[in-house]
Amino acid sequence: MTYYIEHQDKLIQDFSPTSLTSFNIIPDNWYNYAREDVDVNTRRNAVKSGLEKYVHWENDTKKFLEDMYTQTIQQGYIGISIKIKDMIKSVEKEIEKANKEYL
Repeated sequence: MTYYIEHQDKLIQDFSPTSLTSFNIIPDNWYNYAREDVDVNTRRNAVKSGLEKYVHWENDTKKFLEDMYTQTIQQGYIGISIKIKDMIKSVEKEIEKANKEYL
């Protein structure tokens, strides 16, 4: 998105980053605990939950980028579309890696 803004000096219509910036992998209440306060099972469940959130966030990011790709193609910004397509491929690799960690 920054690439588009820097090169076109404007926002893409209907750009809504709130769903992408609200990602919070560590629950707020976890900052109240020390390492010794958390047992192995709780830690294991927290890692699993964090990975679930991360995979979900990456999938949302991919959908967002796909929408931006479509918009830039429709507007005729081929160079920017290519850059966004590269970003989509990168996110797909992250999703694959995160899914392996999650399983």
